[in-house]
Amino acid sequence: MEKLEILESRVHEMMEWIRQLKSEKSRLEEEVKGLTEKFSRLEEESGHWEREKKEIRVRVERILGEIEVLPD
Repeated sequence: MEKLEILESRVHEMMEWIRQLKSEKSRLEEEVKGLTEKFSRLEEESGHWEREKKEIRVRVERILGEIEVLPD
């Protein structure tokens, strides 16, 4: 009977360990989901800033071009 009790105890320990792992897995999945959403927003924002930077460059180049053709 003692061996059976030891086995039962180990099974209960394993079940608790499995519950903890499942809980940790769920927490990590939520964290990954949040980070993925944040990355997507940052990537979108980065694209916005790149487009704005290009637009500013074009405008500055145009202004410089207009300045070059001004008579002395």
